[in-house]
Amino acid sequence: MGWGGVPCPLLPAGPSWEGPQALLRCSSIWVSQGPFPPYSEAVIFLPKCFKSCLHRSSFTITATQGNFATLSSSFPSLSAANLLIVTGAFVMAIGFVGCIGAIKENKCLLLTFFVALLLVFLLEACITILFFAYTDKIDRYAQRDLKKGLHLYGTPGNVGLTNAWSIIQTDFRCCGVSNYTDWFEVYNATRVPDSCCLEFSESCGLHAPGTWWKAPCYETVKMWLQENLLAVGVFGLCTALVQILGLTFAMTMYCQVVRADAYCA
Repeated sequence: MGWGGVPCPLLPAGPSWEGPQALLRCSSIWVSQGPFPPYSEAVIFLPKCFKSCLHRSSFTITATQGNFATLSSSFPSLSAANLLIVTGAFVMAIGFVGCIGAIKENKCLLLTFFVALLLVFLLEACITILFFAYTDKIDRYAQRDLKKGLHLYGTPGNVGLTNAWSIIQTDFRCCGVSNYTDWFEVYNATRVPDSCCLEFSESCGLHAPGTWWKAPCYETVKMWLQENLLAVGVFGLCTALVQILGLTFAMTMYCQVVRADAYCA
């Protein structure tokens, strides 16, 4: 069974596949499975690839983070690992919808996948625009929140925050949010954590200020991020490209299924 006396190997035999319907269906499948990857495989592969990257990143950060927690006192669950895990789970759910829609060639699932991925893409674009538009306000709020979080340093139930501040001050050779004097309000004395010391020793935070790091941690970490801005930008562009390709393949496959169903009707 086929078209023009030549059977189409991509279609099942039967009278329902005779005539122009079979021609359209077989041609569309052949085009999608020609020198380029099939649309269904692309719709499956792209979300899976993005999901895999997010999951690998989240588990890597979780493993290396240990007892770390967020430095923010207002959002105690907001950490890099938690954000990536939640994002990865969300992307996995969207990818599952796209995967099933591509395999079954289900118009509803393909359209749902397209709309969900489009909303995610637009949300990311809006967040990026707002971040650059309100950078100064975000800086001021972040510094106030971090200074508020200093008062939780060393308190029961805040081991993660304590470890995070200790390692940041040691690795970045800085002290406090905007100055080492930020710790004076925490201890109500001229004292800083031992992680602020130029040479670590027990109770070195009680020594003279000349033995402490002077650089502010907020500006130091911010400068480090700016120096690595290229890597962040490349990751962002790759993420956007994967999402755009996913949108393109999903809509292309959806249109093909709609046209095929119209001719078969």
